[in-house]
Amino acid sequence: MTELVTLGGNLTSNSTLNYRFTTQANLSVPGSYTFNATVSVAGDISPANDSFTGYLVTNTAPSVGGTVSGGTDVCLAGNSGVLTLSGHTGNVARWEFSTDGGSTWINIPNTTTFQSYLNLVMTTRYRALVQSGSCASVYSSNAVVTVSPLTVGGSIAPAAPAGCAGANAGTLTLSGQTGTVVRCELSTDGGINWTNIASTTTSQSYTNLATTTIYRTRVQSGTCAVQSIVRLARDGSGRIVVLNDSTGPVHLVLDVSGTFE
Repeated sequence: MTELVTLGGNLTSNSTLNYRFTTQANLSVPGSYTFNATVSVAGDISPANDSFTGYLVTNTAPSVGGTVSGGTDVCLAGNSGVLTLSGHTGNVARWEFSTDGGSTWINIPNTTTFQSYLNLVMTTRYRALVQSGSCASVYSSNAVVTVSPLTVGGSIAPAAPAGCAGANAGTLTLSGQTGTVVRCELSTDGGINWTNIASTTTSQSYTNLATTTIYRTRVQSGTCAVQSIVRLARDGSGRIVVLNDSTGPVHLVLDVSGTFE
């Protein structure tokens, strides 16, 4: 742009003139701007000092914390993963984590957009601190890695319910477990085929059983594997057997006998 300045008189040697341009530059878009200025004065005997170049102005965008993705449910044993920051404006100053629901935060010396975790033993929140230039720093969203305890199958009671074939009734109760009941199942062919029971409670009733019946309950804690399947059977001789059918650590192996009246 060019602006014409009309002086009221001649400039004397080594004099100074301060001038403010009436046209304003639009610096609304974040970025760096370089300003150059040149003056032209009729009769100037020293034009070498008539220009000024390289005046830099930087417009920094406000800090935006962005979003941390990768929060998930994991099991207490052998968990790992990576959290990712995206949608942010600025640089990562650090990461932080909290194990008390966000009341207390501990700094992590990491300035990348990725944060890994390994073998967490309790539910942990993560967030990143982001700063754009000299603008105020802001936090990202929180990502939560929820840690579930290992599944424990528990035990079934009573161990020896009384009854006669075709005239019996009772309730089996699961206790001492860690996790929730995924489902209950029963089998009348010795455990070859299983029929699902629409129950996710810790109690299962039975009535008027005519054949040997095996009941089992599948228990799972969060995303942890089903560690134990506990089952109860009444065989033809009236013997009650409670067994552990587990692919993981054995939590219960109990074999007792009951007398039917």
